[in-house]
Amino acid sequence: MHRLKRYLLVLLACSASTGTAVAQQEYTADLLAQGQTVRAIDELEAQLGQNPFDPVTLNNLAVARGERGDFFVAADLLRRAHRLAPAHPVIEQNLTQVDAWISHHADSGRIAPLTEDRRLRLPPEPPPLWR
Repeated sequence: MHRLKRYLLVLLACSASTGTAVAQQEYTADLLAQGQTVRAIDELEAQLGQNPFDPVTLNNLAVARGERGDFFVAADLLRRAHRLAPAHPVIEQNLTQVDAWISHHADSGRIAPLTEDRRLRLPPEPPPLWR
């Protein structure tokens, strides 16, 4: 999952155009770098409360969840981010890495396979106007 952390920083340059959004993303990246994952998760979830359709924030929350070992939640968040930004190479690469990790560890018996009750309950898809 350390690779996902590296890709979090790449997304900062692609973040929303407002200075406030960029500052918020930089702040959460700093929290993660300092090992304050719980605070970073809280901040990112608050940002999603303001805009639940931001693929950058979804990706960054997935990275933070991955740091905590919540790989199933991270995969769900990345799937949602990928649906919102299907051409974004960093989100796609992060999703591929998390899915590969889950598949490898499920196949080796180290983790239980994903079941519906372990999936994150995501908000609904964006309205057609946003697609």
